[in-house]
Amino acid sequence: MTQQARILIHIPHYEGHHDGATRMVRDYVSRTIHDCVILTSSGEDSVDGDYLDEKYDWADIIITHLGTVGEAINTCKKKNKPLIWISHNTHGCRAIELRPEIGIIYNADWTVGVNGYKNDHVVCHPMCVFPEGQSNGYFVTLINCCENKGGDILAQLAERDIACLGVEGAYGKQVEGKFEFIDHTDDIVDVLKMTKVLIMPSKYESWGRTGVEAMCLGVPVIAHETPGIRESLGDAAWYCDRNNIEEWVEMIRRVDGHHAQKHIQGAMATQLAKIKEQAEQDVVKFDEFIIQQLDKWQISNVSQSKGSSELKEKAKTQTAV
Repeated sequence: MTQQARILIHIPHYEGHHDGATRMVRDYVSRTIHDCVILTSSGEDSVDGDYLDEKYDWADIIITHLGTVGEAINTCKKKNKPLIWISHNTHGCRAIELRPEIGIIYNADWTVGVNGYKNDHVVCHPMCVFPEGQSNGYFVTLINCCENKGGDILAQLAERDIACLGVEGAYGKQVEGKFEFIDHTDDIVDVLKMTKVLIMPSKYESWGRTGVEAMCLGVPVIAHETPGIRESLGDAAWYCDRNNIEEWVEMIRRVDGHHAQKHIQGAMATQLAKIKEQAEQDVVKFDEFIIQQLDKWQISNVSQSKGSSELKEKAKTQTAV
């Protein structure tokens, strides 16, 4: 059995935030064998210095992401603690590039190597809900109606007399249009049960968790083919050019039928089996990577301490001579 470590999760937000990055952290915290404590600090939600010191002193190793990277790096240097950074995209982080001793957890296979980091790393994908049953929904649905996720596409589809549903996202200005709109909800299954086709016309997507969850209920997915969408959905989705609205209209009409859905069922079953097996492996990989990084840090500290002692002894000898 893997030994248990004390992990401080130092991130901007935790409870009450619904973005994919925060949800991924919550999902791994709930599954890991390690002992985790959460510390949030960002902007107006800053943390007292003594409290920060207390939490870092308790921990064996620190995990961070997004807006707390700088503070975590500086505090780890001060406290001589190992640090792991979760990479949720390929936008790059100069602070990580300059510190090869920091471990990296990537959220998708395709993102490894994009920014040229030489750090130790592991890939642990976002966790999915795997609902059972079958959707008998009515709507063409988009989760998060910001422009980057495709809110403009949904608005154009609604103008074509297609019954559309938009769900408020965790971030970004939400595009308005002639479609049904509901506030953000944690119960994605209820939304998917109202859905006959899920669209994912994102400009950028590092991984496609919502599409995987839709497939569990037999909901066909039409997406703009980003590397992350392709990795998560494979051949179990239909793909459209994001900028060709006529292609989206035609694809929705084609997919909205028994024959089309039957055609893709085999690909959906294959992809879901792969994702479920991958999820089990990812939790083990996460737990093992924590210990690997902790052990490496401790060995490095011993070597540095030994080297420092040897230099001091050599200096004493030279002085005595």
